[in-house]
Amino acid sequence: MKITDIRFPVLALSKGDSLYLWDHFDEERSCTLLALVHGYFDRLTLYDSAGLAWPVAQAIPTRPISKFARWLAPICYNPRITVRLSLKDSVPYQFDEIKAEICALVDKDDDRMTQNIEPGKLKALINGAQSFGDLVKKLKKYRVI
Repeated sequence: MKITDIRFPVLALSKGDSLYLWDHFDEERSCTLLALVHGYFDRLTLYDSAGLAWPVAQAIPTRPISKFARWLAPICYNPRITVRLSLKDSVPYQFDEIKAEICALVDKDDDRMTQNIEPGKLKALINGAQSFGDLVKKLKKYRVI
């Protein structure tokens, strides 16, 4: 399948890190150098509304980044960079799988996802979602995404 086959919106979930809602795919995306160094894109999967998971294959910086800059990123040097993304072939996902991953993020949350709702209530809403659209609607309502 091709990238043009992705059914938007998608939940962009970096396992153990973050969750975002994407309404389109940009081959080039902005991020921090630290995100790249810490493997954000290695864990990133796009879950589309048609039940397909699209793992990121590669995130390649659009300009060279020295080893020294990579070493400094966690310490004091964290510029915004642009990376070019490519995706692996899509695979079907189980809806309960994505709900479990999001609940795991809620458990690790430092008050970003739970600013407008208590963690227990948020997890109950996530687990009670009956469809991808229902899940997105609930997450948007409480400004989780």
